[in-house]
Amino acid sequence: MNIKIFVFCGLALFASAAIAAVSEKDFALFSEAPPKKIAHAKLQESDAFAKKNAMLFRKELKAAPNFAGKYRLVQIACGSACIQLAVVDCQSGIAYDLQTRITDAPGRPMEESNRIQFRKNSRLLVATGCKNEKNDACGFHQFEWSEEMLKPISFSPFH
Repeated sequence: MNIKIFVFCGLALFASAAIAAVSEKDFALFSEAPPKKIAHAKLQESDAFAKKNAMLFRKELKAAPNFAGKYRLVQIACGSACIQLAVVDCQSGIAYDLQTRITDAPGRPMEESNRIQFRKNSRLLVATGCKNEKNDACGFHQFEWSEEMLKPISFSPFH
């Protein structure tokens, strides 16, 4: 028993001496290791759509991604009850016209916050309303973002 205490005390004394020999200068400070800054891409004005909406897209590129990991989903007003969808790649600066407008269904006005639902960490987009202003396409739409386009994955019409 005495030998165990003696060994323990010896190890403790050795450890404290080793700690004392290391100065604060040997350790990195938090301020010396800031996170890497995310470079904001420059907008690629490669087509008429990107040029037409350049001011909005440049503003969106200054913010963090909000859709599918590295993208900004942009909702462009196209009327009092209409949203045109676009995506801007925060790494490349490329803007994609999703060729999709969502409008309120006749007799079913929507809160703007409920019309389009999406998440930063998901490729799924849910839209409620009429797709491309067609009354026979009014309902709940699910799309999956697939590197440059939205692919429809389900549609449930309003009843």
